[in-house]
Amino acid sequence: MINRKANSRNQFKIFVKEKGIFRYKEEKNPDGDAPSRSNEPKKPLKYYLGRYLQEFKDQKTRLAMVMFLGVVSTIIGAAFPWTSKVMIDYVLPQKNIVLLFSTCIFLFVIGLMRNFISLFQDYLSQVLSGRFSNNLKTRLMGHLQTLPLVELQRLKTGGIITRLQEDTEGAGNLIHNGLLSPFNALFMLVVSMSSLLLISWKTTIVCIVFGTLMCGLAYLFFYLMRPFQRSLCQERSLINASLTESFGGIQVVKSFGREKTVSMDYVTNINLLWRKSMYSMIAGMFVHRSIWTIHLTAETCIWLVGGYFFINGTLTLGGVVLFISFLMWIFQPIFMIMASLSETQRSIACTERTIDLLDMKPDIFDREGASEMKSFEKGFQFHGVSFRYPDGTQALDNVDLLIPKGKITALVGHSGGGKTTLTNLVLRFYDVKEGRITLDDKDIKDITLHSYRNLMSLVLQDVFLFDGTVRENIMFGKRNASVEEVQNVARIAHCTEFVEKMKDKFETIIGERGVKLSGGQKQRVALARAIIANPQLLILDEATSNLDSESEGLIQDALRHMFKNRTSLVIAHRLSTIMDADNIVVVEKGKIAEQGTHPELLEKKGKYYEMYSKQMEKMKKLENIWADSATDEDDKTQNKGANAE
Repeated sequence: MINRKANSRNQFKIFVKEKGIFRYKEEKNPDGDAPSRSNEPKKPLKYYLGRYLQEFKDQKTRLAMVMFLGVVSTIIGAAFPWTSKVMIDYVLPQKNIVLLFSTCIFLFVIGLMRNFISLFQDYLSQVLSGRFSNNLKTRLMGHLQTLPLVELQRLKTGGIITRLQEDTEGAGNLIHNGLLSPFNALFMLVVSMSSLLLISWKTTIVCIVFGTLMCGLAYLFFYLMRPFQRSLCQERSLINASLTESFGGIQVVKSFGREKTVSMDYVTNINLLWRKSMYSMIAGMFVHRSIWTIHLTAETCIWLVGGYFFINGTLTLGGVVLFISFLMWIFQPIFMIMASLSETQRSIACTERTIDLLDMKPDIFDREGASEMKSFEKGFQFHGVSFRYPDGTQALDNVDLLIPKGKITALVGHSGGGKTTLTNLVLRFYDVKEGRITLDDKDIKDITLHSYRNLMSLVLQDVFLFDGTVRENIMFGKRNASVEEVQNVARIAHCTEFVEKMKDKFETIIGERGVKLSGGQKQRVALARAIIANPQLLILDEATSNLDSESEGLIQDALRHMFKNRTSLVIAHRLSTIMDADNIVVVEKGKIAEQGTHPELLEKKGKYYEMYSKQMEKMKKLENIWADSATDEDDKTQNKGANAE
C-alpha cells in the first residue's frame, strides 16, 4: 500500500513537472474515454453553452419563471440597503416612534416576501434540474443504443455508466452553477451599480476598479482550469471502467492470484486522482483568498473615500452606509461564483462530454423511405461483399453467398477467417461499404432496423444472462410470454431437468451473468430465450464448442427442434455438429474457399476434407488415450483383488 501511494506521488510529480494545472492541454483522444472520431477541432465553450440552452426548449416557461423570481427577489433585497439610508438620514433624526415602527414593519414584510419567493424559486430550480437530468439520461440511453459497436467497446462499460449517471447529474447541476447563479449575479451587479451611481459616481468608480480586478482574476482562473477539470472527469471514467472490468472478470483475477495487484492499482489511481483534485482545490483556494484580499482593500478604500466625502459634507452618513451595504452586492456575486467554481468547472466538463457523445452520429440508421419487413420468402444473399473494420483490418474480400430460407447454412474455417464478420453483417452490427446484402432481393439497408432485427435471434458461445430469475431471462426473448410458453420452451431446450431441482424453480435468481449456473445450463437458458422469440433466422456462433459431451448432446437435441423449417446460420468449430447442414461454407482469409454438403465436400478432398480428417484423427487419439487409461484402471483393480486373495 505504501509503495503504491509512493508510486502515485511520483506520478503526480511527473504530471506537475510536465503539464501542471495551468499548462495543461487536453488530449484529443484519451485512451478508452473520448470517442475515436474526436479528431475534429475542439469546439468552443459557447457552442456547448448554446447546445445546453437548446435542451431547455421544453422547459422554457419554468426556466423563465425561475429567472423572473430571481429578479423579483433581488429587487426586494435591494430595498434593505435603501431602507437603512432612509432610517439613518430621515427616520431616526425625526425621533418619531410611529414612523420608526412603520419602517420596521415594512422591512419585516418585504423580508418575509423575499423568503417565500426564494423558497419557491429554489423548489422550481430543483424540479427544473431534476427533469433536465432525467430527460438527458433518457436521450443518452437511447442514443447509446444506436452507436457503433466499436465506439461502445472503446467507451467500456464503466465509462458508459459514468456518462449516463455522473456526467448527466453534473450537467443538470450546471443550470444552477452556470446559468441561474450568473444571471442572478449579473442582475445584482446592475442593481447595485445603479444604486451607487445615484449616490456618488466618484465613489462608484472605486468599486468598479476593484470589481473589474476580481472578475478578471476569476475569469482567468476559470479559463485555465477548464481543460484540467475535463481531464479529471475522464480519469474518473477510466477508473470506473477499470473497476467494472476487474469485478466482471473476478474469477480470472482470483484464479491468477492477482487480487492484491488489482487492489493496489486501484489505490494508485484514486490517490493520483485525489492529488490532482487537491492540486486544483489549492489553486482555487489561492485565487479565492486573493479575491478576498481585493475585497478587503476595496472596503477600506470605500470607507476612506466615503468618509472623506462625509467630512466635506458632500455625502450623508446614510449614503456611506448604503455604499458599504452595496459593496457586498458588488462582490457577493463574485464570491458566489468562486465558491462554486470547482463545481461549475466539473459541470461544464460533464456537459461537454455529454454533448460530445450526443453529437456522435450513428453509422447504422434507417434510410429515408425504409420499409418494415415482418417475414421473408427467399432468403439472404451476399453480392460481392468486401469489408474492412474501422481500424483498417481486411475481413472479407468479394464474398458471394446465398442463405436460403428454411435451410441450415454452416460456416466453418480457422479463427480469424471471417465467419463472425459474416454474421455481424447479416445482423447489421456493421454496414457494408463495398457490395450489398439483400433479403428477398431487397437491400437490407432499405428495411427498418427494428423490424429487420426482429426477424432473427442470436446465440453466442459466450452466453450473457442477466441478474434475474430463470423465467425473466427466458422471457427476455418475448416480454409478454405466458407461463405455458416459458415452460414449453424450457422443456424443448432441456432446461426443465435442472430447473425443477432448484428450490425456487423458475423464480430462482441466477446471479450476475448467470454465475450460479454451469456452462451447459447457461447455454440451454440462452437457447430457450432464442426459441421463445420464434425467429425466422437463427444465428448460432460456436454455441456448443465449450460444452461437455452430455450438455452438448442435450443442446444438439434442442437445436434439432429449432432447425425444423427454420432458416439457420451456424458457425461451428466441431464439424460433427454440422454434418447434416444443407450447405457447409468454408471461409478462409475473408474468402469462400469451397461450399457444399458434407458428402460433397469430403469427395472434393479440399480444405474441408483436411479439417475433418484432422478432427477425426484427434478424436481417435483421445479415444485411444481414454481406452488405455480405462485398461490401466482395470489392471490395477485386478491386482488389488489378487493381492487381497
